[in-house]
Amino acid sequence: MSQHMAFRRQPVPQQVAQRHQAMTVPAPTRGIIESENFSFMQPGAAIICDNWAPTMRGVKLRGGHIRWCVLPDPLPVLSSFEYASGNVQYMFAAQQTKLYDVTAATPVLVKGGQLSGNYSAAQLATAAGDFLTAVNDAGDGIDDKCVFATDQGELLIFTGSNPSDPNNWRQEGRYQIPPPMGINAHIALGGDLLIATVDGIVPVSAAITKDAEQLDLAMISHNIRSLWRTEAIAKRTWQWTMKRWDEYGGMFVTWPGGTPGSQYCAIVNTGTGAWARFTGWDATCFIRLRGDMFFGTQAGIIMQADRTGYDDGVPYVASILGG
Repeated sequence: MSQHMAFRRQPVPQQVAQRHQAMTVPAPTRGIIESENFSFMQPGAAIICDNWAPTMRGVKLRGGHIRWCVLPDPLPVLSSFEYASGNVQYMFAAQQTKLYDVTAATPVLVKGGQLSGNYSAAQLATAAGDFLTAVNDAGDGIDDKCVFATDQGELLIFTGSNPSDPNNWRQEGRYQIPPPMGINAHIALGGDLLIATVDGIVPVSAAITKDAEQLDLAMISHNIRSLWRTEAIAKRTWQWTMKRWDEYGGMFVTWPGGTPGSQYCAIVNTGTGAWARFTGWDATCFIRLRGDMFFGTQAGIIMQADRTGYDDGVPYVASILGG
């Protein structure tokens, strides 16, 4: 090639026009889904949904939490319960040997010297007033039952209104579910009783009609089966609790224990059944007071949930990966 030809300007190939097309990605309203093939997931699913709460139309970023009160001893809060009668409302939190009234910002010691901080309470209303009792017999509803559960997962169901009268108290059935995750790992939802077990959340109505193989598909937590079992194996020694927060539109489950960076709790939308995970919430138990949610921590602190955009003054990260 001559020098003349080398320096001649060559025509530039005509550019190919780029075609852009807008695409709408469905919001993960179905929450975390682990029960479907990741290659063929249906729309609305998420593989990761951390610190996002599924709603009917999409997802919302969770709020942070602030300190409500600090117990004198930096020991885990093992259990909690509340009392509400009209405008008179209290909440209580228990450590290993002490029980505190944590209604106000300054905790008040109620009782000390116990050997276990695992309290289980139920509020009973009679003509004389409202009381907190350890055990409430059934008989005050359309089809109320009294359910006894062992730590091995055996369910004994009774019906009647007077256990001292053989003619007014009888056993209706005996069933088997996976071992429960604690004495407070249950909740009444709708007309059913839900029990958190090592394999997932079991509706008692399903336990009495299905065998073990069918029961797995009927669990409320079926969509997060792998995640649930991972937490159950790692945190089996802790007492788990569940708590409804109707004002928030969800039911919370403690996954207690863990070290910073591996502390989580779970939330499920009670209307849609969509699951998500809240990271950074060191929740060992939940309490409700006047429409607000609180939780105890391993460090003996009562936190108020869904407040500010920080977790106890520290920023947090929300992550989501759609299916």
